[in-house]
Order: sequence, then structure tokens, then C-alpha cells
Amino acid sequence: MNKQQIINDLNILYSNKRTKAQTLAYNNLLKARQNNEYAKLEKQIKEIKFALGKAQAFEDTTAAKSLKQQLDSATVKEKQLLLQMGLSKQDLSPKYTCQNCHDTGRRAGKICDCYKKELYAMLLKHSGAKTNLSSFNQFNENIITNAEQK
Repeated sequence: MNKQQIINDLNILYSNKRTKAQTLAYNNLLKARQNNEYAKLEKQIKEIKFALGKAQAFEDTTAAKSLKQQLDSATVKEKQLLLQMGLSKQDLSPKYTCQNCHDTGRRAGKICDCYKKELYAMLLKHSGAKTNLSSFNQFNENIITNAEQK
């Protein structure tokens, strides 16, 4: 296997990891939305957030304060509903294995460290080199007893 094939395989691996995380989160969201009370509450929270943003933009502090309290109350109720369904708010968002690149292998236009690490591991595996190479941490000079060989 050449380097380009290894990179292609790694890109597929990262695509699959990202898709898996997103699919799981989306399925959890669909499960939550099957509950009519949650679906209505989700819509209500969106409306409150919009109204809150509008009140803050127009510097209506009285309305903003009231809307903030409504949002806090709705958020608590949302957590309770999700808990009853065996979910949490975090379950509705993808859980990527790398928080830096979100399993894309790229971060700020550069290759992420997680991708580099995985690439090096795959290159080493396909090179045929031994993966358990010794290091000087394991060096023991007392193995050789002959002074001339030391």
C-alpha cells in the first residue's frame, strides 16, 4: 500500500468517525422530538431566544429580564424532559473523538495533530517496521561482561 492509499483510507476513516458522531446526535434529537411536549418546548425556547435577542438589541431591559427568566425556566423543563427520555442536552450534539478538528483532520486550514498521529501510526504499520522498537530507556550496559566489548 502506498502513501496516497493510506491517506485515502485515513480520510475515509475520519469521514466515518464524523458521520457516526453526527448521526448519533441527530438520532437522539429525533427521539426527543417524538415527544410532543419536548417538540413544543423546543419551539418555545427558540421563540424566547429570538425575542430575547430582539429585546437586547433594542435595549429593552425590562422585557429582556422577563424573557431571560422564561428561558431559564424552559431550559430547566427541557433538561427534565430529556432526562425522562434517558437523554441529556449533550446527547443532542455530536461527540467527536477530537475536539480540536471535530473529526475532520483539519484545523484552521492545517492538518490536526490527531490526524498526523493516526497517519504516522498507519504508515508505520504498513511499512513492515517493528512497532515495539526499543529505546535507550531500556538500555542496560551490564549485559556485556567483557570489558573490551564495552
